[in-house]
Amino acid sequence: MGSGGHTMEMLELLKNLDNRYSPRCYIVADTDHMSKDKVRE
Repeated sequence: MGSGGHTMEMLELLKNLDNRYSPRCYIVADTDHMSKDKVRE
């Protein structure tokens, strides 16, 4: 997800998705700790 300006927009879109789109699967690099934390929130 990164730390750029589009990250917050993407997180808002994901937060508001209907349960029809669950479960979700995210692919994150082992070294990308920031994105892992943001997706878990």
